[in-house]
Amino acid sequence: MKKLSILLVVFLVSLTSCSEDSSPVEINGDIVGTWKMVDYDYSGKTTTTFQGQTIIADFVGEAFDMEYKLIFGESPNNLTSQGSFKLKLTTTIQGQTSVENAQINDFLTTGSWEIVEGELITDTEAGGRGTMKIVKLTGTELVLSVIQEEDLSQAGATIVSQISAIISLERE
Repeated sequence: MKKLSILLVVFLVSLTSCSEDSSPVEINGDIVGTWKMVDYDYSGKTTTTFQGQTIIADFVGEAFDMEYKLIFGESPNNLTSQGSFKLKLTTTIQGQTSVENAQINDFLTTGSWEIVEGELITDTEAGGRGTMKIVKLTGTELVLSVIQEEDLSQAGATIVSQISAIISLERE
């Protein structure tokens, strides 16, 4: 259950985080419409320090059985998600690897969006305010990138998570 909670936090962070990637942006289309997720991959590392002990967890997440859509409306710029997908999370801690699958349903729910200087800024009920870099936006393809470092420290433990994610969508 703890791994599933971490999995959901990582997914939420990747969809609502600041992007620091400096790759060139290709914007040649309009985001308004329905976009189906065709690929979602992320990787990262979480370093936990508690009572003088440090544990590093490396993780890789890959989406499959994707029936997930993001719908961008205009006037007002509303955002809605529909559907679900499964996520395979592979985690390695101190040389031990575990694999866990999770079902993700209607994750972002509803909210608003705007594009500012090549970044997609969202504000949703489930995820709060977040920023993703638009790597590519054409008439048929939307690719978003997130590179994030999060401090999740609590209860005397220092927990720092570094995440890199790419989300690919196709216009429906």
